[in-house]
Amino acid sequence: MITGIVLVHLIFMAVALVLFVSGTFVARSNTNYQSKLKIHKTFIGVATAIVFLSALGLAVTSNLLTKIPHFYLGLAAVVFLILTIIGGLTTPRTANPEKRKKIRKSHKFDAAIFVILMLVTVLFGLLYIL
Repeated sequence: MITGIVLVHLIFMAVALVLFVSGTFVARSNTNYQSKLKIHKTFIGVATAIVFLSALGLAVTSNLLTKIPHFYLGLAAVVFLILTIIGGLTTPRTANPEKRKKIRKSHKFDAAIFVILMLVTVLFGLLYIL
C-alpha cells in the first residue's frame, strides 16, 4: 500500500501527466490559434507548477530518493521541460521568420524528448513502488 507523501507525489504527477498530454493535444488541434495557444499555455503552466510543487514536497519532507533511476530520469525530464518552455515563450517574440521557424522546430523536438523522458520516468517510478 502506498501512503503519505509518496501517494501525494503519485497523485500530483498523474494530474500533471494528464495536463501535459492534454496541453500537447490542444497545441496540435485545428482550432483557432489564439484560443488554443492560451489553453496550451495554461495546461502546461499548471502542470509545470504541479511538478515543481511535488518535487519540493518530497525534498522538504526528506523523501527525495536520489539513488534510484526515477530521480535522474525525472531530473532530465525537467531539464527538457525548461528548454521546451523557453522555446515556447521565445517563438512568438522572435521577429525573424527563419529564426522563429528554427526555434519552433527546437521547441517541438525538446517537447518530444520531454514526453519520452516523462513516460520512462513514470514507468521507473511505478516499477520502484510496486
